[in-house]
Amino acid sequence: DEFLYATDNAAVLNVRSDSWSFAHDKLRESILRDLDDTARQTRHRQVAEAIEATYADNDDYDERLLHHWHHTDDREKEFTYLEKTVFRLIYRRPSYNRCADLIDRSLTHYDENDPRYTQMLVEKAEAVRWSGNFVRAEAVADGALSLARKQNAKSLIGASLRVLAPIYLHQG
Repeated sequence: DEFLYATDNAAVLNVRSDSWSFAHDKLRESILRDLDDTARQTRHRQVAEAIEATYADNDDYDERLLHHWHHTDDREKEFTYLEKTVFRLIYRRPSYNRCADLIDRSLTHYDENDPRYTQMLVEKAEAVRWSGNFVRAEAVADGALSLARKQNAKSLIGASLRVLAPIYLHQG
């Protein structure tokens, strides 16, 4: 605590809403830039674990947790928070473009033979469909359907078709 108060007095850290944060984004960016990859992953893991311990059942922190787990090597944790965040951004607090962007960012960590990759393509197609871009949604859902068929994943085939059905109805 003494260290935190000293940094607050030096205008390095501030307290806002009972939370410590850097006084200036440039300070935070500089410190993060100077860390090597292993140290950066370790810090992201520590922050994620602290958030999980402090806000265990508060889904308001899911997107922050997704961010931190994305920057570690723990794909299971990343996927857990990706699923939760995607659900929230499609169905509870719609932000379809943000949802599609987060999925794109996370898909870089998964092989397209992984059913989780296909599942997230289905969710991306759903978000894009809800944004009103039916042409793009159809292309994404078709890609998911193709992968689901290659994986012989019947539930993902069904989910892809569930997204495609309203698109086809809209197109007449």
